Amino acid sequence: MNVIALTRGPWRTNAYLVSDGAAPDALLLDPVEEGEELVAEAERRGLRPVLIVATHSHADHVGGVAGAQARLDLPFLIGAGARDSLRAERERALRESGLRIPEPPEPDRLLREGDIVAVGALRFAVLDTPGHWRGDISLHEPTARAVFCGDTLGRGFINNVNKGCDVPLLLQSIGTRLLTLPDSTTVYPGHGPPTTIGHERRHNPALRG
Repeated sequence: MNVIALTRGPWRTNAYLVSDGAAPDALLLDPVEEGEELVAEAERRGLRPVLIVATHSHADHVGGVAGAQARLDLPFLIGAGARDSLRAERERALRESGLRIPEPPEPDRLLREGDIVAVGALRFAVLDTPGHWRGDISLHEPTARAVFCGDTLGRGFINNVNKGCDVPLLLQSIGTRLLTLPDSTTVYPGHGPPTTIGHERRHNPALRG
């Protein structure tokens, strides 16, 4: 599996281009602002985005969806529980943070626990991981031993700083969906560097107690 992190925006959000390392087909995950530029960067690297997935509806994870679709007509996928918050996100982001984003388009597919997202030879299993926000999901690729978890878990922290975070639900999601994965699983978070499930299990202060 080939993973390229493209860190952009005021909160240094990680957008990801993920491919199987053989075919040019790639997943564009959590496109921040400058969606057109993210697609252009993929093409410069010899990759061909074939779909967009957002782990949740916060502006720094969906702000580039419209721009990416303007460059390429890509299907947009998001968790089923995020649909309502997605519709309200443009107004919420402007009101609460002054961030202006294009109106996110209507999803082409709503993802639920156990669904599979296929890109090349990769098969991502959808995990429901709500708590940070509304209807958050993570994508687990078991063969590659990798999970893309958006803002659910980061290296040494949980992402509970946003207004409206449900901390008990967030911790439950981490405990029942992420910490059940093998320790060797690489965690690709929405902010900050990659980590592993084992490292977070042993060293993340928010998960002790």
